[in-house]
Amino acid sequence: MPSDQPNSEIEQPRYPIREVTRRTGIPTVTLRAWERRYGLVVPSRTSKGHRLYSEAQIAELNRVADWIARGVPVSRVREVLKGQLPGEELPATDWPASQQQLLTAIANFDAIALEQQLNHLRRELPGAQLATKLLHPLLAELRGQRHQGPLKQAGYRFALSALRDALMHQLRLQHKSSGAPRVGWLVIGDEYLELRTLIDTLAVPACRPHWLGRNLPLDALASVLQSQPLTSLFLVTETPLSASELRQLGEQARGCQLPLYLCAPASAATITDRLVIELESPDALNSRLKND
Repeated sequence: MPSDQPNSEIEQPRYPIREVTRRTGIPTVTLRAWERRYGLVVPSRTSKGHRLYSEAQIAELNRVADWIARGVPVSRVREVLKGQLPGEELPATDWPASQQQLLTAIANFDAIALEQQLNHLRRELPGAQLATKLLHPLLAELRGQRHQGPLKQAGYRFALSALRDALMHQLRLQHKSSGAPRVGWLVIGDEYLELRTLIDTLAVPACRPHWLGRNLPLDALASVLQSQPLTSLFLVTETPLSASELRQLGEQARGCQLPLYLCAPASAATITDRLVIELESPDALNSRLKND
C-alpha cells in the first residue's frame, strides 16, 4: 500500500541510530555490522559522522529482519531484496551448524571460542532470532543431557558459567552503545533461570539493561533501587509469590515510584496498581518496553 507521505519526507534522513534500534528492535552493533559487512541500509552522516536514517530505511531494515526471521542468511538478504534470487533458490540460515559450533566449544571447555562465536553471531543476527532460534534451544539441549554421565554434567555446569560471562559482556556493550531507558532486571530462581533471562534480555535492545543479579532479598530491594537511576524494573521468577511477598514487593516498588513488571506464572496473582505480566518471549518484552 503506498504511503500518504511524500517521498521527500520518507527519504529524509532524520533518525539517529539509537532511535532506529528502539523502533526496529535491532541492536546498534548489528546495524553497524550489516552496513559495514554487507552494505545493507547505508545511512546518511552528519558533519560529525553520526548516522541518520530515513523512514524508508527503517522500513527496509524491518524487511531485512523479516527475511532473516524466515531463515535467509544475512549475507544473502541483499540479493533477496534486489530480487536477484528466485523464491525456490532462497538459502536458509544453518541453525544446526551454528548450534554445533557452540556445542563443540562447550565440549572442549573452551570459553574463549564460545565467546568469539557468540560475538560473531551477535553482530550478524537480531537478538530475538539469536535467542529463540539458537541460544534457548542450545540451553534446553544441554540441560536435557546433564544426567548422561559426569562429563555431560560438567559440560552443563561449564556452559552455565561461560555463557553467563559471554552474555554479560554483550550486555555491557549494549548498555554503552544505547541511549534507551535504563531498565533493571532481577531474577528469583536458579542459575538456569538466570541464564534464560540473560538470553531474553540480550534480545531486548529497546532498553539499556542493568543487571541486579539473582535472589536479592525483597526487603533490600528499595534500598538498592534508590541508588540506581532506573526507569523500570523487571523481576523474573518461575515460582508463584505468596500474598505477603506480593504485598512487600508492591510496597517496595511504590516507595521508589518505579514501574514494576513481574514476569511470573499466571497463578502469582496481581499487585495493586502495578502492571503484572507472565513470563513472555523476547519479542513481547521488547514490544512492551518500546510502548512504555
